[in-house]
Amino acid sequence: MWKLTLPLLVAALAYAQPVSFEQQVQPILETRCLRCHNATVALSDFNISTSTAFSKGGKQGPPVSAGKPDQSRLYQLAASGKMPQGGPKIPETELATLRRWIEQGASWPATISLGKPAKQQWWAFGTPIKPPVPASEHKTNPIDAFIRAKLQSSNLTLSPKADHRTLIRRLHFDLTGLPPDPKALNATYEQTVAQLLASPHYGERWG
Repeated sequence: MWKLTLPLLVAALAYAQPVSFEQQVQPILETRCLRCHNATVALSDFNISTSTAFSKGGKQGPPVSAGKPDQSRLYQLAASGKMPQGGPKIPETELATLRRWIEQGASWPATISLGKPAKQQWWAFGTPIKPPVPASEHKTNPIDAFIRAKLQSSNLTLSPKADHRTLIRRLHFDLTGLPPDPKALNATYEQTVAQLLASPHYGERWG
């Protein structure tokens, strides 16, 4: 019987980890395949710029048989060195990644397109969409309505209202990172906010 050593165990655990399309597979396809198989230059009518186009395949049919790398044309051509055309053979580490990706189902998020700058795909650069405000029996602002709806869906409730002393301490720690002077605990909430925002310690903490 063979002995399961620590290196073998580590390798086995690493192999079992889910493959990230965005971090592991996308760079390979963009570097090795996209030049010849994009929306403008699609050799063999094969365009890999989107998940839909990739799944459709080209003249030879779908490039991947999910779960079966040895029966997937993409892996066959890459492993044989026939792809990419005119370029060096894909490194073994990248071939192993492609193989694991196919074995795990060849998942490709529909929101990811190849060849686009990251900022065009990142959520912060999308068109803002104003969601409907959840209905609430409390007279509150829209932000609180979203918070209450999320708490309710998770079977959670709001914490009890903090006392004045606790609120003043929170303001000091949040805005300056420093504890308040005992005398400062007697100031009103509004006075404390104005005082801390005008304090140089506020700028030092957040700068």
